[in-house]
Amino acid sequence: MARRPIKPPKLYFSFRSPYSWLTLRRLRDAVPNVMDVFDVMPYWDPDERTSRELAQAGGEFHYAQMSRAKHLYILMDTKRLAQAEGIPMAWPIDVDPFWELPHLGWLRA
Repeated sequence: MARRPIKPPKLYFSFRSPYSWLTLRRLRDAVPNVMDVFDVMPYWDPDERTSRELAQAGGEFHYAQMSRAKHLYILMDTKRLAQAEGIPMAWPIDVDPFWELPHLGWLRA
């Protein structure tokens, strides 16, 4: 019986997540050819249009916005992690960024 080819592991990331940025930085240091080794897939919470089109196609998206307390904790925690690794951290200045564009652009590329 022929062996099935081994699929590369999937690596999900989000341009929005500071944890993704920190993890990908560490992973790139450990595995320089990370983009060749992993099947890298973006993850994001869709906007209203994408959510509507997903529902019309019979799909659904399981995501709930985080609480303010959790958001503040993530800001504090990722700042701590970045400082521990000597990485300068700056938060985006956009009040309401459109996350669809970079994630869909990644899929298109």
